Amino acid sequence: MNSTFLDCETQRGLNIAAFCKDFNEKTKDIKEGIPIPCRIKVNADRSYELVMHNPPASFFLKQAAGITRGAMHQGMSLIS
Repeated sequence: MNSTFLDCETQRGLNIAAFCKDFNEKTKDIKEGIPIPCRIKVNADRSYELVMHNPPASFFLKQAAGITRGAMHQGMSLIS
């Protein structure tokens, strides 16, 4: 997690220690390096909802192709 996220959520009154513990518990079985999009909704009573989604399809496509990144300009450059 980056400091911008933590600063923003601290201003909303979110208990960072509890959030980090919950986040770590939910991601303990996920292999390191796999991007997991998350949605966090902070309620007025300072509780939160943490929703985790599946990794993006582009991650799996690049992994299957054995590449680290796609072409920067579609149709104009080759992937490496």
